Amino acid sequence: MKKYAFSDRERPIRKIATLTTLSNGFLSVRGDPETAPSEYGTLVAGVYSYTPIFYRELVNLPRITPVYVELDGVPMLPVQGSNEFLLDAEGGTLSYKAILGSSLGELEYESLRLTHKKFKGIFALRYRLASRNAEGRLCIKHPIELDTLNVSSPPEVKVKLYKVEEVSAEGSSPSLSVRTADNAYRVLYALIVRGSPAEPKSYYTGKEVGSCYCVDVKPGSVVEGEKVVIVALSKEELEKFRGIATSESFGGLVSSHVGFWRGLWGRVGFRLYGDSALEDALVFNAFHLLQLYNEGGGEFMLPARGLHGYGYRGHVFWDSDTYSLPFYLLLEPEAARKILEYRCRCLGAAREYASSTGFRGARYPWEGVDDCREATPVEVPLDLEGSRKAFIETGRLEQHITADVAYAVDMYYEYTGDEEFMERCGLRIIFETARFWASRVELGGDGYYHIRGVIGPDEYHVGVDDSFYTNVMARYNLVLGAKYYALSQSKPGWLRVAVEEGVSREEAEGWLEVAGRVRVPCEPGGLCEEFEGYFKLKDLEVSNCFGDSCAKGLDVGSTRLVKQADVVAGLFLLRRFFDRRVLEGNYEYYLRRTTHASSLSLPMYAAMAAYLGRVEEALALLRKAASTDLEDTYGNLEDGFHVAAAAGSWMALLLGFLGLEPRGGKLVAEPRLPEGLGVELNVWFRGKLHRVEARGSEYRITEL
Repeated sequence: MKKYAFSDRERPIRKIATLTTLSNGFLSVRGDPETAPSEYGTLVAGVYSYTPIFYRELVNLPRITPVYVELDGVPMLPVQGSNEFLLDAEGGTLSYKAILGSSLGELEYESLRLTHKKFKGIFALRYRLASRNAEGRLCIKHPIELDTLNVSSPPEVKVKLYKVEEVSAEGSSPSLSVRTADNAYRVLYALIVRGSPAEPKSYYTGKEVGSCYCVDVKPGSVVEGEKVVIVALSKEELEKFRGIATSESFGGLVSSHVGFWRGLWGRVGFRLYGDSALEDALVFNAFHLLQLYNEGGGEFMLPARGLHGYGYRGHVFWDSDTYSLPFYLLLEPEAARKILEYRCRCLGAAREYASSTGFRGARYPWEGVDDCREATPVEVPLDLEGSRKAFIETGRLEQHITADVAYAVDMYYEYTGDEEFMERCGLRIIFETARFWASRVELGGDGYYHIRGVIGPDEYHVGVDDSFYTNVMARYNLVLGAKYYALSQSKPGWLRVAVEEGVSREEAEGWLEVAGRVRVPCEPGGLCEEFEGYFKLKDLEVSNCFGDSCAKGLDVGSTRLVKQADVVAGLFLLRRFFDRRVLEGNYEYYLRRTTHASSLSLPMYAAMAAYLGRVEEALALLRKAASTDLEDTYGNLEDGFHVAAAAGSWMALLLGFLGLEPRGGKLVAEPRLPEGLGVELNVWFRGKLHRVEARGSEYRITEL
């Protein structure tokens, strides 16, 4: 299985820290060296607080990892260029080595850490220090730091989103609790330091609570110890995990944690033959996606940058439902259901959002948070004086997310056949989102229904009419509403839901009537206009550039340059409804005009290219998409993991290259793999695990 080595000789630690983040879906710690200060604390999934500008964001909670070393009162800090990290994807552990130095000498430091995948509240770290030439009184502190802040905008502004509630520094196991600034959440901590050569003493300074011990060292001396931190949302959970951590040795914790991970990988059973670099990248992405899922949680909020950093403030976007869902649906279907459970919980707020903006049904927010309200900022100050501001229109205008959620519900049902979920929630989402679009469209003088004033996935163009992506997804949402109403007539439980929702045959027929006349701007030759008037814009093609550099110095909204897959995204998601000529023509046209300035772009183009059988072209796109974080393609790795790029690379493999899809109640494949490439993995379909083996266009699916 894969191990990934990183060094600060090759890239900055703040970027390595994202790549080496350890999470268990509840608790997440970045890979910052524990031996040096860091502004990054701890993230707990779902723990948000109110904040200016961004409404609500994940709280940068107290930092639990530090192990600080002093020799005769002088801090021993990592020597630049000596920091070595080894991420073990098979076992979910991080090894770290460095030389700690000061004017008094040097120490060799190494550690192993984990966030326990089975026992969600446990973080554990074991360290070893060996003196090279240092001699004197060595003190080792194990603090939980209480001064972590959330960075606002401009970044010079920092806010503390929690307050310390209780601290106990008595006895051998210090503990504390903090409460978020808006009083919505309480987080409890307990610290255990053990295996040390001297008795640790607890302390509290106001800025940190911890445990410390001191020993005398000389060249050749070795000092070892363990730091275990318990994090929980209730006293009961705290005591449960404290009991487990106390009764288990560090080796025992490692064994149960690694065993959990090996069981997970065993169920995935993934091998890719013929391209080891691509296999490495896909396994790396799968590791980070799998560790974001909390098996014991009731729902799965999946922030755009994971639990790896503070990019997008921990907000949830449309990629959760479109790019990420296929990965989880086929590899860990309970996670897919829990992604939708979040949308279920938010259905009431979505109804209110639709009503408050003048529409019927349910409208989902562009940026979702814990309270289900729209969290997209309207304006963001760019300087301390507030004289420069960025105005954000996506929250008001990027409405396709409502159809994306309905699409995800339908896809989930097609792959799982989960009748209970549909009866409890899924049908209500589909009916209410169909209602939204039926009220959102406007009948024009041309006899077509139009959707005016929106933003599609291509955010270079704002406030457009008849966005192709928005319109085809809205149309499909309306069709789904009618489809599931018809199905409800033969299922008593579903019929009850339709009655409770007040859906009548006339309303369902109305959805179909509207869907049939939604304006879809495609020419007779098959080329689809991204939005009304797009073909009248200045025609520029991408040449020798990538990302934001392609639009530099341009009034990009006046050109045909496209930020990310837009028309191609809509066509791929609804590929079975368009003939090959349409798919081919639009793929070729828009690829030449897409800058890929969003990490969501490359995976979708890779998926479409593979689906069309352009396998070498698709492979090049997939390689680049899959290595988004390993190569820091967008230069912002320190802000967190690119979840959509990682999951999207798997979507391209599963749905594009392997061509997996449900057909007639069975899972079928139409593999389109380049010569020399082979894939084996296990996928779930209708509650059963299947082994998929494919090479070229040949494949075998075996029920396990």
